[in-house]
Amino acid sequence: MCSSDLSSHMLKPPGVHHLVSAADKWLEDIPIEAADEHGTLLSSTQAQRCRKFGDKVILQVPENHIAGGYRVGEHGEHALDQEFVLFSQGRHVLPESKYNGVCIIKLDKQQDKLGPLHVLYVREGFLGGVYERKTGVYRILYPGPPYLLHEQEYDSVELVQRTNNIFQLGPYEFVTVKDGEVAGSYKKDGTFQILPPGHSYQLHSKDFSSVQVVRRTTQFTLGPYYYLTVRNGVEAGVYRKKDGFFQRLPAGHTYQLNQDDYREPRSEDTRLNSSHR
Repeated sequence: MCSSDLSSHMLKPPGVHHLVSAADKWLEDIPIEAADEHGTLLSSTQAQRCRKFGDKVILQVPENHIAGGYRVGEHGEHALDQEFVLFSQGRHVLPESKYNGVCIIKLDKQQDKLGPLHVLYVREGFLGGVYERKTGVYRILYPGPPYLLHEQEYDSVELVQRTNNIFQLGPYEFVTVKDGEVAGSYKKDGTFQILPPGHSYQLHSKDFSSVQVVRRTTQFTLGPYYYLTVRNGVEAGVYRKKDGFFQRLPAGHTYQLNQDDYREPRSEDTRLNSSHR
């Protein structure tokens, strides 16, 4: 590499070269291995992708990589000073007078940082989420291409794996109600919402409380309700709270009884009693 008092640094490929101008001079060779701004020694592969020669940065962006840097000054109608810009795949020669803070990462992680960008890759079986700073709205990020989230526009980036039937993501609670189960949740107005099986539900914390999930048996409780399935050969009944009257529940039906109106129902298998006799 050579430099001139009247011009910037010039790169020279391998081979024999001579200086034409008396003002030019040879500079020391730059080793392949280089250290980053923290003094950590970069691998030869990393050094080859982003090398600094004098006042220039040689950037090589291969496939499955992303690179960026801060623009110095305004170079165009819509360009802004200190704006973080991305570089396309290929080789770039970037002078320090136009760009600084050049960096490059490999897209082999689900979450990574590139300058002010949070790079989020939501794979199948995962869900991501982030708050929009301007509106305060929580945005759910579904599997697909990597998301580039600028710290000026987004906050509180999350990534969760969909391994459980119930999981939290930001202000949302996700629940999958399988066959043989039933779920429910209290709304903010005090009413109880039943969630039938065979579906997945997305409930916002401002509208619903925590979800309750129970297995469907002949008798169970969900929220403010008693559930009772009366089969043939079973006698069942329940006391009404209003007048204390005992109400018989005929067989062959499933009953949903509100705890405000009824006490806990009772049932007895008459076939067991007859066999003891």
